[in-house]
Amino acid sequence: MTKADTDGPVMFGLESPDDVLATAEHFYNEWYNGGLAQFFSNWFPGDAQLVPEALVIIGAPEAAAVVRSAIALMGPPSEWQDQGHAALIEYQTHPFAAPLWDLSGKIDADALWKLIEDYELKLSEYEDVPGIKATQQ
Repeated sequence: MTKADTDGPVMFGLESPDDVLATAEHFYNEWYNGGLAQFFSNWFPGDAQLVPEALVIIGAPEAAAVVRSAIALMGPPSEWQDQGHAALIEYQTHPFAAPLWDLSGKIDADALWKLIEDYELKLSEYEDVPGIKATQQ
């Protein structure tokens, strides 16, 4: 998936391994800080649509499946930020709050962070080889 394939403005992309790493790290930090509701509240839908593919690339297909399930729950992308924000604020009554929280709990934080670290290490190893850039991999 590229930026052109997404709905709306995007800050991230998957054009290079460094882009994949940035997308996965930013997702992790957002999700770890406030779950999937916060992720949807704070991310452009176009960026959110890139996350499952980034997670697969770093070796986290289970986490990617969880994010895909959350995306399926959220309805039209144009509503994701509003619905995510509402689920955060109205966490006891919003219809998406409990399902998003349940899905958030299906991601193993330690395992996902380890995969992100491993991917980053792999990229740094390529940077140490003369004539090879991480973006060539």
